[in-house]
Amino acid sequence: MLQSVRIKPGEQLNISSGKYLIESIIGTGGFGTVFKASKNKKYYAIKLNRIWELLPGDREDIIQRIKQEFEISHSIQSSHIVYTYSYDEIHGNPILVMDYCSDGSLRKKIGIDHSVESINNLAIQILNGLSILHSFQIVHRDIKPENILFDSKIAKLTDFGISTNLNNRLTQTNIRGHALKIFATLAYSPPEQSQKSKAYTLTGPTNDIYSFGIIMYELITKGYLPFGKVRNLETDARKIEENKINGKWDTVSLKKNIKEDYWINIIRKCIYPDPDKRFQQIDDIIHILTRHQPNLLNEKSEWKLMILEGLEKGKTYNLSKLSQYKNKKILTIGRYDREDPFVNDILSFRYRYLNGKAVQVRLQADHVKYDKNYHINPSGGRFVQFKYTWENNDFLVDFDTGKNIGLEIYENYTFNRFELDWEEYFANPLFKNHAFSVRLQAGYIDRPVDDFFYLWAGGLLGMKGYSYFSIGGTRKFISSFTYRFPLFENIDWQIWNDAEFMGHWSIPTWRRNCNHRWEIIL
Repeated sequence: MLQSVRIKPGEQLNISSGKYLIESIIGTGGFGTVFKASKNKKYYAIKLNRIWELLPGDREDIIQRIKQEFEISHSIQSSHIVYTYSYDEIHGNPILVMDYCSDGSLRKKIGIDHSVESINNLAIQILNGLSILHSFQIVHRDIKPENILFDSKIAKLTDFGISTNLNNRLTQTNIRGHALKIFATLAYSPPEQSQKSKAYTLTGPTNDIYSFGIIMYELITKGYLPFGKVRNLETDARKIEENKINGKWDTVSLKKNIKEDYWINIIRKCIYPDPDKRFQQIDDIIHILTRHQPNLLNEKSEWKLMILEGLEKGKTYNLSKLSQYKNKKILTIGRYDREDPFVNDILSFRYRYLNGKAVQVRLQADHVKYDKNYHINPSGGRFVQFKYTWENNDFLVDFDTGKNIGLEIYENYTFNRFELDWEEYFANPLFKNHAFSVRLQAGYIDRPVDDFFYLWAGGLLGMKGYSYFSIGGTRKFISSFTYRFPLFENIDWQIWNDAEFMGHWSIPTWRRNCNHRWEIIL
């Protein structure tokens, strides 16, 4: 049940990731409060989202966006992304535990003099963070000085509350594809982000590139904004949006504060009103900056390998440093090899989850009455099938984390499986072509096994091992009754050229040759 939550400095907070001592309040804004907390002599930032203050109709959408914020900042590991350790809810209010950034936000650096080298270094760090996000198909959509934090002089992007994953959009649209809600910070968002007719279709990396241009303009000019200050939201908003759409911005203030033409050109191309005329990817800006200052701390200047899926999703290998350390120009990736443990420089986690063999004997008797409805509505006889299967399986249970790191650990399951399927068919003497059947299904596995090998009662065919699709176990007994009757009979017309049609069959008779099949399957 949703309730208000009060957290005070000096209190202890006990959540899924541990016990934290609340040290102080870092800041409050919107519907969130951020605290400085400590655990095991390390500092963390804890963000409490005050959902109880929101209108009931807005709460579900905001909670979904906070969960998305956690998924983004928890799954991406980068020195330029604030990492989130855990997501919890206290009385219905989401709470996040994140990296603590001791040096504040970019806002503290605006309004003071910076050398060109310092400006370039700040810019390249912000660009590295955006580049990582965009590589995961994520657009931040709220890049502003308050959402760029610093820890030991390293810039980190934070607050992914209105970010969007281009592969999994949360934005709701109407039947014309227009966004029902728009999220934007007026001073830093591109013009299309404030227009419902364009906000959804034009969402992409160029949104963040536009915002990057605005914050760099503000940093260089010591606090000015290219389209004007937002002093009064009601009176200034329309004028600023008009300037954005028409591309009218203050070039004079920029030229007064920086002599380097490449920065003027970068900002001009970042804040074009037409997204197609902006830089299309972050690497284009990085290339310009590193060309003018080659010694920039640029993650892109090193070769790296990032795992996008699988057990190590989000892990990054620095190939440049690994190559230097091993004194090799060619690095190899592969599975652990017992005979030559060091043959591969990076171990992959490709694996087999099952190595098995089976021998099956199947006995089947088909004594079903043969008539024109034989396949869809049998009215007499029986079908009986018995199967015996001997199985020997090595099933994956874990990976070695010791000397043979990455090597699969298997558990053997050798067992006997017995299965019986018996169905009797009957005609209803009171109604023509009405029939019913009684079916018995039974099974037995003679020893305990992993649920992957269970006998399944119902569920989807071919989905064994996924227990949420049906009920499973080592013993099975199911009886069922089915009643069948025709909806249409003697359909004697043709739907398309190759269609078969019925209506010219003989009187139902017993088939003379009952089908007995004896099979041994190896």
